[in-house]
Amino acid sequence: MYKVSEFSKICGLSIDTIKHYETVGLLYPSYVDDINNYRFYAATKIVEVQKIQMLKDAGCSLKEIKYHLDANITAAELTHLLEEKIETMSKKIEQLKEQHNRLEVNYFILNNGGMTFMNQIVVKEVEPIWAVTKREVYDETKETFDEFCERMWNSLNQVAQEPRTISCMSIYYAGLFVHTEKPIDMEVVEPLASKKDRNDIRQLPKVKVASIIHVGPLNTIGESYQLLLTWMKEHKYEISGGVREIYHEGEWSKDADQYVTELQVPISINS
Repeated sequence: MYKVSEFSKICGLSIDTIKHYETVGLLYPSYVDDINNYRFYAATKIVEVQKIQMLKDAGCSLKEIKYHLDANITAAELTHLLEEKIETMSKKIEQLKEQHNRLEVNYFILNNGGMTFMNQIVVKEVEPIWAVTKREVYDETKETFDEFCERMWNSLNQVAQEPRTISCMSIYYAGLFVHTEKPIDMEVVEPLASKKDRNDIRQLPKVKVASIIHVGPLNTIGESYQLLLTWMKEHKYEISGGVREIYHEGEWSKDADQYVTELQVPISINS
């Protein structure tokens, strides 16, 4: 569960926007503390935010978004809706280019296999993050990859020294997702809620990313990455940094089918 301040950072929305979405009946907290009225949000609520953002990018008003969500809009109906919006927005492409591209993301997915709402692609700005990290290149002659990952996380957890409040992540600089011909170069990251007076932390920079939410076991995440990569090529984006694999709901959950993992790929325009 995330506090509203943590949830707002994960979703790239202001706290006021999240509260407004609750007021108009679009997004409700998973749990409200009866004593202090604090609101908490489960990882699955990220999927609901993606739905709202997708329809908002299509030019729908909040009233229209509520109507579509309450009516459980089908993939076919959504595809038809997006086709109409694309035609309209194409006439204003110079002024609305960024919004138009995001709309095409959703049309691309729905028109190429009818993917679920959980697999939508969003382009967003990720704010800087203070974190404790450990980076190492995997040597397959010394241990298995599972052993390598376990050792890295155990080592990091020993120095993190505080409860985790923000989703942990792995960043792959080579060997997996990118530069696959090289050994795996991985950094494990435990984000901090704020800057600490410590010498062993660093700040992950602000970055523009293409993001996709993968729901299910990690051994199938490659399918979501390939979908994201295909879309990036279609829209002339290039990878411009290490790929982030963020674990919103992971192995601490009993059901692997309910894992919620976000892939964030730093992007730049291929000129």
